[in-house]
Amino acid sequence: MKILNVKQIRDTDAFTIKNEPIESSDLMERAANAFAIWFATKFAKPAQIAIFCGLGNNGGDGLALARLLSLRHFSVAVYIVRFSSKYSADFAINERRLQRFKDISVKNIHSANDFPIFSPKTIFIDALLLPWLIKFCF
Repeated sequence: MKILNVKQIRDTDAFTIKNEPIESSDLMERAANAFAIWFATKFAKPAQIAIFCGLGNNGGDGLALARLLSLRHFSVAVYIVRFSSKYSADFAINERRLQRFKDISVKNIHSANDFPIFSPKTIFIDALLLPWLIKFCF
């Protein structure tokens, strides 16, 4: 597996968007779908899944993944870490899409006090800092 740095990930995304052509939000959806398919083959239902999302494109990936795992009947909760008021356009697109999914719990985290206590059986997915979908896809 190749692990790319931030510049390499941005360059790869830009190349794909330009040469396919594909919208960045659709590329995000494609990557999230590939990960959701892989995840569904590795983890049994009813796994409790907590996806932590930032406000950038990594967070947008996490929101897309939440929808796709929910469609596969996983129990998904999303925790959006809102330590800033800035967000990416692709995050906003996926946040609007997620609002149609009433079975997905969405909690906003504004401070350390907002972090809940989880069951030891919870599966955590980081969509805050690590470009996990890109690492998975390469």
